[in-house]
Amino acid sequence: MTSHKAERRFGARTSRAYPVVLMTKRRRILGRGRTANISQRGVYLIADCVDGLPKSGELLLELRLPDFTKPGSKTRRTRTVQYTCRVVRAEPVGQLRGLAVEFIEKRS
Repeated sequence: MTSHKAERRFGARTSRAYPVVLMTKRRRILGRGRTANISQRGVYLIADCVDGLPKSGELLLELRLPDFTKPGSKTRRTRTVQYTCRVVRAEPVGQLRGLAVEFIEKRS
């Protein structure tokens, strides 16, 4: 008999690759990478994290998203959004790290 865990996600995930920077609250860069999927409550990202990634506590996540405020514009624009977040899960992905990150608060 197979046991199944209940789904804990509340929102739909969207597969998108956006550039991210993960930092301490003092803005020391811990890693850079790309999102693998994103939802309203969090993101799963693949990053080249430095050693010493905090196992608990709050971090800053800087996310570069497409800016669609000027429809029809021929230049590709981005906007930077920052979140206070926490790492829920970390796992090796080859030479990189896969991180499940929960958004706590949008900063900008």
